[in-house]
Amino acid sequence: MAKGLYWAFVLMPARLLIGLFGVGPVTALAKPWAYIPGVRAVVSFVWRHTLLRLGYSSSAVDWAEWVCQSWPTPRNKLSLLELYVTVRDFDRAALKLGQERKSILAHKHAVRFLERIGDVETMLAIEGGAVKSEDTSFAVGRGEAVSQYFYQRIWDAHNTTDVSRVRRHAMAYFHAVGFDPEAVIYVCDNLLAPNALWADMLEALERALTVHERRMQTSGKFQANIPGRAQGSDPRAPGGLRWLLAGLLKDDGNDNVRESLYLGIARTSLEIGEYEKIRHILDTELNASIYSAIIEGRLALSEQRLAAGRALLTQALTDNRLPKAQRADVAGLLAENYEEERKYSTARQYYLSNLRIGGLPFYLPIHVWRYISLCTAENQYEEAALIMDMALPQSWKHFMPLARKPIAKRLRQREMVSPHGAFIVGCWGVGDDVIRLAMFDALYGDRQGVKYGLSCDPRMTGLYARSFENFEVVPISRMNGPFGVSEAEYYRLRDGVPPSVDRGRLDFQVYKAAKRYPDVSLTEDFMNGFFRAGPDIRRRNEPLLQVLPEKREAARRWLSTLPPGLKVGITWRSGTRNVERDKSYTDIVKDWGDILSLKGITFINLQYSWEPEELEEAQSLHGCVIHTPEFDLKNDLEDLLAMSLELDLVIAPGTATRELCGAVGAKLWALTTTPFLPDLWRLDADGVTDRLFPSMTHVTANEFGDKLGVLKEMARRLQAMVEAATVEPPRRRRRAAG
Repeated sequence: MAKGLYWAFVLMPARLLIGLFGVGPVTALAKPWAYIPGVRAVVSFVWRHTLLRLGYSSSAVDWAEWVCQSWPTPRNKLSLLELYVTVRDFDRAALKLGQERKSILAHKHAVRFLERIGDVETMLAIEGGAVKSEDTSFAVGRGEAVSQYFYQRIWDAHNTTDVSRVRRHAMAYFHAVGFDPEAVIYVCDNLLAPNALWADMLEALERALTVHERRMQTSGKFQANIPGRAQGSDPRAPGGLRWLLAGLLKDDGNDNVRESLYLGIARTSLEIGEYEKIRHILDTELNASIYSAIIEGRLALSEQRLAAGRALLTQALTDNRLPKAQRADVAGLLAENYEEERKYSTARQYYLSNLRIGGLPFYLPIHVWRYISLCTAENQYEEAALIMDMALPQSWKHFMPLARKPIAKRLRQREMVSPHGAFIVGCWGVGDDVIRLAMFDALYGDRQGVKYGLSCDPRMTGLYARSFENFEVVPISRMNGPFGVSEAEYYRLRDGVPPSVDRGRLDFQVYKAAKRYPDVSLTEDFMNGFFRAGPDIRRRNEPLLQVLPEKREAARRWLSTLPPGLKVGITWRSGTRNVERDKSYTDIVKDWGDILSLKGITFINLQYSWEPEELEEAQSLHGCVIHTPEFDLKNDLEDLLAMSLELDLVIAPGTATRELCGAVGAKLWALTTTPFLPDLWRLDADGVTDRLFPSMTHVTANEFGDKLGVLKEMARRLQAMVEAATVEPPRRRRRAAG
């Protein structure tokens, strides 16, 4: 009842008035009410809360500071202090605490505030590094304020793609809740799995299992409670363990909690290849579980026992006791396996089952994307485009306040980008953005006199501004990288952005720029247009991006210091690794011997996530030297691309490095190391040239068998290049004297 009244009489009118007149004038209207003694506390709290709900955190701070300055009571001082922490302005919080702690505790009712001050001190100690994340067990039993804070901090780190901070805050949270089993399961599912923190997950789940067993020994009944778990957490988080655990915790019985923990341990062990541990769990703990067929089937496939694995997964697929989400993922796993064996017709049917059973819980789940890729590989672009149309609203639901036209109407009219100009929301990822902008160029590059805006990763600002003359390029603020801002500044720059909008891809500068254009598009929109256009559309044969000449000159100077021979840049894997992802990549130590042992080639490391140990081992084993440039391979993108243009060749798998080097026109061999079909839609009529970046040649396992077959073929071609470069023209015979 109270929530409904607040929504109807405060929140919605405030949203309307702020939209019409701005936040400052509306806040000025609220101030006179705060002077009325009987309602001051209510007005102060309600307006601060409303500003936060509407996305105006800086204005909420300004309001709280005005209230504190006008009525400097201990309650108002403490509320301001807590608000500084809420908006992640830890420096101001620490300063305010130092100034006001003594006066607050000197108040005659100070005992009421002692606990809240202690909680703030704890939060600041963690943020400042005075207390390590593994030492936060002191928070157990102190109420939910501290554990809730740690939980929110994990989401903060996840939403800003800061994996190290996800790990740190998750460990603090786990210790703060005493490794409560349900809390651990939930955070592992929603936050650690999407960030591929498998080792941390395994440790947390095993410790939670120990806690659960100890509780069972001392209590006949364990009523689960999840300390610090926020209600209504972000539904956009990738599934992680959700396919395995969904539905298990509806009943909080002890058997379900225990089974969920063992399932999580088994699933995580699969990701890191600890198969003996999985067998032990299957034999001793999960032999009667309805989920055992899924785990055992995946284990069998991992060990190349294909018939047994398929039989078990088929059993799980037909088990109606399993929730639809799990059955859909089982269908996807079977489809992948058949696709690996080149049984594409069977694979396609299982992908279709995955889509029909599981639907589209978010934008382009991996198995749906594989289904789309398979359709295009078989020249079924109409079907692929229809599935893309089904998926696109899942992405747009996070940007609805920006939409000038309902997405359903846009799809019906087949108008993905307005002919009158639009602001394009990018920042999905550097590699994905450049692919989609190449699609934009192929579809709409011939439009004359039309202005566009584009939000982008700040590392790409100069490249895009130089390459797209009719674009206004607006970089989005980030917390990491060479253009990173402080955390307080990061959130301040999102002040005024509607909370329903994905703030990972929009700050207020981007939001304000988007408002100036007649329409707004997402880079995802271009994929729908490109697939609908069919196999005959391609980009013109010229670079998409333009590199500064002085950067190329610097690359030439550095390369001139290296030994003679062909200059070949190499990258071999993604920065994120697990058993499944590694199928699509290579190991430079185990797999690259045929290439690295070739003579007459100088190898240049372009792998941004390289590890010194793997390079040292590869050089020692294969008798080569791999030279690493002096710039930052992850963040100095223009230096990287200038280098690629000065090399004789770049070899790269499906990573951002491959797409960027292709976008500037570097000669590149695309290393596609599995018989999956995700890249075949990019192949031109000759079967090897890329339709988006014509300087890219695809060398695929679909043609050459497997990853070793691809690398052997590349080694053969490289040897031919070396021989062609070293053949000297025949000398003219000297005419005999006399």
